[in-house]
Amino acid sequence: MTKIEPDAPVVSVCTIAYNVEPYIRDTIEGVLKQKVNFDMEYVISEDASTDGTAAIIHEYAEKYPNLIRFIENKKNLGMNPNFMQALLACRGKYVALVDGDDYWTDPEKLQTQVDFLENHPECSFCGTATKIYFQAKDEFVPGHPELPEDDGSIRWFDISDIYHLWPFWIPTHSLLLRNEYVELPPWYVDTIYFDRALRLILALRGKAAYINKTMCVYRKHGKNFTNQQPYTYIRRCAELYKNVYHSFGRQHHKVARRAVNRAIHAERLQIHHETKGWQKIKALCSNSLFAFREFRIVHWKDLLRFPWHYLFLRDLTVLARNLLPGNKQEVDIEPSQRM
Repeated sequence: MTKIEPDAPVVSVCTIAYNVEPYIRDTIEGVLKQKVNFDMEYVISEDASTDGTAAIIHEYAEKYPNLIRFIENKKNLGMNPNFMQALLACRGKYVALVDGDDYWTDPEKLQTQVDFLENHPECSFCGTATKIYFQAKDEFVPGHPELPEDDGSIRWFDISDIYHLWPFWIPTHSLLLRNEYVELPPWYVDTIYFDRALRLILALRGKAAYINKTMCVYRKHGKNFTNQQPYTYIRRCAELYKNVYHSFGRQHHKVARRAVNRAIHAERLQIHHETKGWQKIKALCSNSLFAFREFRIVHWKDLLRFPWHYLFLRDLTVLARNLLPGNKQEVDIEPSQRM
């Protein structure tokens, strides 16, 4: 766990940046506009970009030397090591995360979240509502269109919710977390989705809260990490859940194992959506072998789910149905799931 020094700032804002020249000014300006009644620092770790990202950060670091701590990597570390470096450099009681292509829109964001965590010691981290900006369309949409917009309501989540929850429910660029609860096990450097892993680690120490007030923007521009992941990333999520479970005393047995089972099934659904022909056959066989190793019987219904999904019974049923005269080809086995 991170040890907080007596003279540390209340908040460390943490940004990692790599080839985000068109966006990094918006990110930095959103932090500079924050109106707060506490000390803060801004840690920016730039990972040897090949564009003008470093020059822009230099410009701001020279202008705000008492606020910005610029970590300039001469050699590219990669996303996870760069994030770990930046996070471990944060000295504040709280850490706020914002990637170098996202930005904050509400100058009261940090103050609102700090006040919230100060008043709720049972909460290990909190996030806010966001808008999603589709760069190509120049279009903003709510992050949660199913909720009343900006009603200020609070939604609480525990560890079982975080295992199951669509991560964008509490988006990374909106997070404020308790620095003392940050633990980065050895496997963290190779994990898929370091932010999802961090949410789970924090949720083992306390509740999570979502504040339904729009305070930031998630930028979708085609080069986002999440846009470049094939179906195989879901298996890495299952491995992440296993690592969290084993690294922290095998806590929440049923919840963790259900999460692994869901990830195995979600990989299978994604295979049906993304692959064809021989590639699909190989991928499905690999998924079945993975299920044989990792699928766990948590509920009696799992005894039925396993042969239905992983011994090809459902696939053969769909194939037979499609071969019947007059039947249209069934393309999707099931609607895709958000992992």
